[in-house]
Amino acid sequence: MLRKKLLLIGLSILLLIVGCEQLLDADVTAPTVVISYPSNGNILTDPTIVRADATDDTGIESITFLINGIEVFTDTESPYEYEWDVCVSGMGTTPTITVKATDSAGNAGQSEVFSFTIDASYDCESVCGGVKVVDNCGTCDADATNDCTADCNGEYGGTASLDD
Repeated sequence: MLRKKLLLIGLSILLLIVGCEQLLDADVTAPTVVISYPSNGNILTDPTIVRADATDDTGIESITFLINGIEVFTDTESPYEYEWDVCVSGMGTTPTITVKATDSAGNAGQSEVFSFTIDASYDCESVCGGVKVVDNCGTCDADATNDCTADCNGEYGGTASLDD
């Protein structure tokens, strides 16, 4: 009976030591994450792929992209990328992007805040940064040479003509 108690006490001490050792070795280091593209301060004129690089000693679980502090996309596989439709932000705005990385132990790291100026809008076919415009006859195209003309009454696309 005494032998069993000593054995149980020994096992309890061993479990306590192993348990404490695991607590001491727990990962408490946050991953590092940087925005690798585009460069901070750029003027963006069309949809842009935002790229992030992250490193950690235990592995990256996920990368979350935030625009103006709002989570817009989470990526779980390298390369970490987000296709940003900059036109959503609006012409002349200066949105910010931050990227957060979470490692497999639940630690989180955050990139610097990057700011951009948006110089893009949707064209007449709803293409961000597109070049198509609607001519006077309501045609949406990128060919300025085929714009319609006004008839003799000043009506674009009209059929009125001067007779002799």
